[in-house]
Amino acid sequence: MHEPLEEYVGTVAKLRLVRMTQRSGLVKARLAGINEAVGPVVIFLDSHVECEEGWLPPLLEVIALHPDMAVTPGIDVIDHQTFSIGDALGNIGGMDFEGLVFSWMPMLPRLVANRTSEADHDHFSSSYIVVVVVVVVAVVVVVVVVVVVVVVVVVVVVVVKVVVIVVVVVVVVVLVKVVVIEVVVVVVVTVNASSEVVEMYDYISRKKYVFQ
Repeated sequence: MHEPLEEYVGTVAKLRLVRMTQRSGLVKARLAGINEAVGPVVIFLDSHVECEEGWLPPLLEVIALHPDMAVTPGIDVIDHQTFSIGDALGNIGGMDFEGLVFSWMPMLPRLVANRTSEADHDHFSSSYIVVVVVVVVAVVVVVVVVVVVVVVVVVVVVVVKVVVIVVVVVVVVVLVKVVVIEVVVVVVVTVNASSEVVEMYDYISRKKYVFQ
């Protein structure tokens, strides 16, 4: 891609083509590009990378917030047979030595265990996990609080009802006892009064007979 590439680059105003004088490898080619760059941000894209609309602003935002850090995007995988886009988080690129075919594969357990700093972790996936955990914990806390409040309210209502019933029963029992006692007293008083009247009548009658 010599002349066709130069012709295509010539159609883009801000695009420049820098050619190496000899095959020097990926790292030296990128260093040459850095030496030729004049902008405040340098972004490297491999030849097999396909960018979608809106890919650049998120990277520039992170760089603006953390100008002393290097930023790498989450690179999705395009299936070579169906051209469907899949998530490559938690995977690493590897070579199948049988067919010399590049493919994405899960990280080996020993590589995961050797991660020692935040730079070794997938920030997007870890942040996503943190957000999910926080949301789940918040939902669980809200549910527990609601359940506790409902249980407390039900217990309070039941206790109040029991107390009211007990008070009513006690009052009724007391009133019944008072009424029964008063009736007994009235009956006893009546009986006693009748006896005294009879005795008084007998006494008067005897006195009257004696006086005659």
